[in-house]
Amino acid sequence: MDLYLFERINSMAGTYAWFDAAMRFFSTYGIWVGMLSIFLLLFTKKRNIGRIGIIGLVLSLGINQFIKNALERPRPFIQEDSVQLLIERGASPSFPSDQAVIMGVVAVTWLLVHKKIGTLAAVFSLFLLFSRVYVGHHYPLDVAAGFFLSAVLMLGLSTFRKSRQKKKYPSKDVSNHFP
Repeated sequence: MDLYLFERINSMAGTYAWFDAAMRFFSTYGIWVGMLSIFLLLFTKKRNIGRIGIIGLVLSLGINQFIKNALERPRPFIQEDSVQLLIERGASPSFPSDQAVIMGVVAVTWLLVHKKIGTLAAVFSLFLLFSRVYVGHHYPLDVAAGFFLSAVLMLGLSTFRKSRQKKKYPSKDVSNHFP
């Protein structure tokens, strides 16, 4: 199924020059926009969520590198003959995708900040992940696994942060004082 989806998506490359250019642009520069948006949160009232996002980036990329080096899945353009490669070759293993990990952190971080902005960030992230398959650098499972890994990690960090806040600042609700 992974190879089938890859071939279906990647076979569209070369059909429309403008779409190829957009896919190359998003695939190359989209992660920088996402990471910059998390760093900019440090200068807002939501700086604590920005900190969680940065911690999530570091942790999820570290875990991702461990998995990548343990599994060493070759990139599609190394394994398959008919790949339409639209950007330069990458040297690192394919599974899970670093870009997908980063964009998973970006999407969840923004969902924690604001539901509507987070939804836009998630759509932007999914478009970027599609572009990674389209340009021939990843299989769909590579990007799905990376996104899932970082999204789960971010939700765990958010839950941990909330539980720490409850311990640090217990509710002032009077009902807590009666059996």
